[in-house]
Amino acid sequence: MIIRARDRQAKLREKDLADRLKVQNQLLENERKVREVDSMINAVAADYRSVFYVDLDNDESVCYRAKTTSGGQASDIAGIKKGDHFPFREKFLQYANTFVAASYRADFLNFIKPENIRAKMAKELITAHRYLAVRDGVEYYEMIRIVNINPVLNQNSKDIHSVSVGDEI
Repeated sequence: MIIRARDRQAKLREKDLADRLKVQNQLLENERKVREVDSMINAVAADYRSVFYVDLDNDESVCYRAKTTSGGQASDIAGIKKGDHFPFREKFLQYANTFVAASYRADFLNFIKPENIRAKMAKELITAHRYLAVRDGVEYYEMIRIVNINPVLNQNSKDIHSVSVGDEI
């Protein structure tokens, strides 16, 4: 009876260790994916003044780089700074209404609709849209680019869940 109890305890410890190892491996894999996404976003960010990670399923975004004024204040999307989390559609709508020229606004808003982003990303890894911006009465062209980072996050999925959005310097 003592031997059976010890065997049961040993099996329980073995199962507990196996479960812990499985959880640890999952955490390590998740950490690896986060590092890959960070690396990809930073590589994409090299040519952009603002860069955002966008979770299309949950309408959530994280700012990886924000255009700032010489005083360090965020100058584009509603005061968003590096590291800020925000609702993608709401803030980009606010950006469009503030900076995108009226004659380009409908196309811009159409371009950033999640269903349209998914449709483009199903065919291409990168898509871009050029539009006319107006700042302090001065008009100039900007480009917004969207990069499919889904292959890094979920290589087996055909569904597009996450993208990186940047605007050209």
